[in-house]
Amino acid sequence: MVALTIMASGIYASQCVIKRINIIELCILLIKQFSCDIEYSNLPVNELIFNAFNNERFSDLEFVKYVYQNESDNFTYKWKVAIKQFGKKNPLLKSDLNLLESFGEKLGINDSKHQVQLCEEYIKRFSGIYETAISKKDEYMKMCRLVGAATSIFFLIMML
Repeated sequence: MVALTIMASGIYASQCVIKRINIIELCILLIKQFSCDIEYSNLPVNELIFNAFNNERFSDLEFVKYVYQNESDNFTYKWKVAIKQFGKKNPLLKSDLNLLESFGEKLGINDSKHQVQLCEEYIKRFSGIYETAISKKDEYMKMCRLVGAATSIFFLIMML
């Protein structure tokens, strides 16, 4: 019974890591989209969010929808609240959420050249997190396989 519990918790943990990886990947794509929109069209923050909201690929990033639909004029406040709500529903680490929040606080306060540099910096930071999360996923998957094999052997011995 203990082995099954361990195996189930390993599977759950690996599913959380996979969801986290998908979200981080979407955040990287979102920031890349922001960078392109700023560099080539020099769009203001509200239009960046509008474009992201209308892009089907970002539909899983609920904070984009919240920021777009909220009536408040203060973008930084909307972003911060949206990230906190998003963090409650998703398996992101506190450091992931802090990084997203930090990005939103800095977005739109400089000229376009500095905003593109900001986006590139955060793309690199999220890419590092992405690589770490992938290695953790591999660890969880190995653990699940190992516990599954041990459980099978245990039940085989018990049946004899």
